[in-house]
Amino acid sequence: MSDRDLFEVFNASAGLHGSLLWLLRLLSSHVSWLTLVALCATLVFGPVSLRRAMARLVQGALLAALLGLVISLLLQSPRPGDLALGHQYLHPLLPSGFPSVHVTVLWALALGALTLRPAWPRLGAVMLPLGLLVGWARIYLGVQFPSDVLAAFPVAAVAVGLTWLLRRPLEVELTIPLMRWIDGLRARHRRERS
Repeated sequence: MSDRDLFEVFNASAGLHGSLLWLLRLLSSHVSWLTLVALCATLVFGPVSLRRAMARLVQGALLAALLGLVISLLLQSPRPGDLALGHQYLHPLLPSGFPSVHVTVLWALALGALTLRPAWPRLGAVMLPLGLLVGWARIYLGVQFPSDVLAAFPVAAVAVGLTWLLRRPLEVELTIPLMRWIDGLRARHRRERS
């Protein structure tokens, strides 16, 4: 079965509307970025014991998003709507959908959780299926092909692998200065409140 055939199987039929459409748009367009924002908030406001782990997860996810964007812009792979296939219920920001950057971010978070010591299997166990669910929603709403979603996994793996390989320089050059800056902001905020 070809990529286009699989798209036709999973794509929504005409007439999708109402709360289901709203929920699927929220899932497909915002869940990955909201998850990343929540991790950034934990990085800033969370306990000290979690902050370095959050920094590594955020770095891997941001690198994955950047790699996905660069690949998408370089390859310029058409989306289903460009080929007059199926029904589209979203208006994508990028002209190309290969790979799905939304899914790439979630899978980078899942794989990144497995590189932490000790590994965070629960976070990975949530993020992998969530990425698959977001990918399905993007196919269902007509903005991605199944290959766009599947291509997110190797891009996420490369980004997380690079983040893991560069963990020492990233920690010295990025994480530690960021933590000091955040600590300074928190201390100033405490002084202003008292």
